[in-house]
Amino acid sequence: MVKRGIVILIAAALAASALADPLDDATAAYLHGDYATTLELLLPLADEGDRAAQHNLGAFFADGQSDYAEAERWFRKAADQGLVESQFNLGVLYQSGKGVPQDYRESAMWYRTAASHGHPRAQLMLGAMYANGEGVPRDYVEAYKWLNLAAANLPPSQSVSRESAVNGRDQVAARMTPAQVVAAENLVKAWKPE
Repeated sequence: MVKRGIVILIAAALAASALADPLDDATAAYLHGDYATTLELLLPLADEGDRAAQHNLGAFFADGQSDYAEAERWFRKAADQGLVESQFNLGVLYQSGKGVPQDYRESAMWYRTAASHGHPRAQLMLGAMYANGEGVPRDYVEAYKWLNLAAANLPPSQSVSRESAVNGRDQVAARMTPAQVVAAENLVKAWKPE
């Protein structure tokens, strides 16, 4: 009876290891500083079109290797498949100019794509771009809309970003007419994520 129990436990352990998530394994390898294993696990998945693996490779190259051109390549692959966090990260890369030419129009386009899907940090960044006229025409109504949405959607754990959204919205509102504020509020009320 004991031998049969051990065989069952070994079989269960082997089955569990066969079902282990390579993305989780790659994350664990990365956290342990084993970058070779991280790449070994992520590259085949990313090459097969797994958007989560593509995003993770983008993050690996941006955060772990400071190879922003390679990060852009992998973020773009995931973003083109609709991964919102990768869309946001492309906005960040193009705004900063790290590894890619600084391009506020491209940055605003990627922020808009992510913001339209409800990404609150993208909403914050897009609102700021509209307020400053960076990559988009200066438009206080649009700035107010996106900043107000960011303030409403940012979680409490991101209180600094939420405070930035509220302050930005209030600064923009001070430059608007009452009719523009009403128009912006109506846009906020009507907004639905894509």
